Amino acid sequence: MKNVTTNPNATVQDKTFEILEATRTNWSVVKQPLYAVNPDNTLVQTESFGIFRNTDNKWLGTVKQRYEPMQNSSLVEMLVQATEMLELNVVNGGTLKGGSKVFYQIELPSEFIGNSDVKRYVTALNTHDGTGSIGFGSTNTVVICQNTFYKAYKDKAMDKVRHTTNSAQRVLMLVADIRNQINHDIQLMDTFKRMADIKATDAMVDGMVKKLFNVDGEVSTRTAGLVDKFMDSVHTEFNLEGASAWGLFNAVTRYTNHKVAPVEADKKTDYLMNGKGLTLSNLAFNELAKLVEANTAELVYVNA
Repeated sequence: MKNVTTNPNATVQDKTFEILEATRTNWSVVKQPLYAVNPDNTLVQTESFGIFRNTDNKWLGTVKQRYEPMQNSSLVEMLVQATEMLELNVVNGGTLKGGSKVFYQIELPSEFIGNSDVKRYVTALNTHDGTGSIGFGSTNTVVICQNTFYKAYKDKAMDKVRHTTNSAQRVLMLVADIRNQINHDIQLMDTFKRMADIKATDAMVDGMVKKLFNVDGEVSTRTAGLVDKFMDSVHTEFNLEGASAWGLFNAVTRYTNHKVAPVEADKKTDYLMNGKGLTLSNLAFNELAKLVEANTAELVYVNA
């Protein structure tokens, strides 16, 4: 992931170029037909197409004929125009899985939750491998421990943006979608704050261990080692954030960020946004969000 600093007085085209250069995504993709070899060594075109990066002809994925790629430059230019209208900025970006996916992050005002500031971003994710369309998610980083959590949202609004030909209309649609993502993120922050008000119990910690590591009775030496790493994260985060559901959630993100994630920056980002780290962190969030909902319902019942 690369940080971006653009000249606020620059043109949209110049800002677009600066972001593409800073995030190392200043390349395009081409869709080429794929061929099969017959027994007589003649070639026959298949129904599949390959997506290749223009700079080095690297294969990024296989798609069907109807698939139309969204070029990095087109997405960034729209993001620049949309964020200017919203008085926001694209500040980060990079690639996942060798360029088969690219992402760009829009900075939001930080929040204070538990005992730490939380940096917030709306993340736009684009795929070049045919595994999905453009989508948005929330990315947040707890400053005190540098734990990053990514949550994707399954909205379909960006599909309409992709297939709209009028450029001005596309930007307005993107503005509306970013606003929608900001509302999602506000709800996420509210859930985090409610987590901070819920005391963590030994049963909650044990339940999280069972969810994350699928343990029941005897465990392997490897799994026992991973559980030890997680429990070390629990002790650290309870000291930092207090013994709360929020502290327990941060124990999970500490574990995924600092205990088991790859050391190399790009691989770590891929692990947290696209790999096992994404799966584990969201599993923990979903479990604790259920606890928040149950606790909120109980409070409403008591106060009724």
